[in-house]
Amino acid sequence: MTAQQGLRLGLKEILAPVVRAVGYKGSGITWRKANAQGDLAIVNVQSSMFSIATRLDCVVNLSLAPAPWISWLNHRQTRQPKSVGESYGMYRRRLHPTGAAPGIDTWWEITRADAAADAVRDMTAQLADDGLPVLERLLDRSNLLAAVRAGDLGDFSRASRNSFDPFGARCEVVLLADAGDADEVESLLGRLAAHPVGAGFDVEMVRNHDAELAAWARARLAGVES
Repeated sequence: MTAQQGLRLGLKEILAPVVRAVGYKGSGITWRKANAQGDLAIVNVQSSMFSIATRLDCVVNLSLAPAPWISWLNHRQTRQPKSVGESYGMYRRRLHPTGAAPGIDTWWEITRADAAADAVRDMTAQLADDGLPVLERLLDRSNLLAAVRAGDLGDFSRASRNSFDPFGARCEVVLLADAGDADEVESLLGRLAAHPVGAGFDVEMVRNHDAELAAWARARLAGVES
C-alpha cells in the first residue's frame, strides 16, 4: 500500500464519518455543508503535487463561501467550475499538525502507509475541536459579516480594521448587496473609489475590478443581476 492509498483509506474510515455526522456531504478529499441561504462550508484535504509513493505531504483546508460571493466570483469567470472548491472561500484557513509552529505552513508528512491513520486522526481531532465549530459559526450570515468587519478572514486575516481595508470592504459590499442594504453598499463603494491603490498593484486593473463590483452590487440590489 502506498502513502496515498493509506491516506485515502484513513479519510474514508476516520475523517469522513465525523464530518458526515454533522451534515457534510462528499467523498474522497472534499466535503461540503450548505445552509438555507446556499452558503457553503468546505473541508478539503490537499496533497502536495510533489508527493511520491513512499512520502505524502498533506494539509487540511477550511473554507466558507457565502452564496453571493460564489455568484460574484462566477460572474467574473468565463467558464464556471462544475463544483465550488475551497479556493472560492471568502474565509479560508488551514489546519496544521499538532505542535506545528504558529504562522508556519506546516503539512502532515506521511512516510509509511500504516502511519496515515495517525495523521488522519490528528486532522480529525483538530476539525472536531476547532475547524468544524468555526465553520458552523460562520454559516450564520450575521456572524460572517461580523468576522469580515473585524478583519477575521482566516489565514487572510487583517491585523486590525482601524484603517480601511479594501479587500474586507469588497467582501462587505457583496454580503450587504445580498441583504439589500443599499446605503451601506454605496458608502463602501465610495470609499473604495477614493482609496489609493496600494504599491505593486495595477491601478487600472483595480479600478476596473471595483467598477465591475459596483455594477454587480447595484444589479443585485435591484434584483436584476445577470
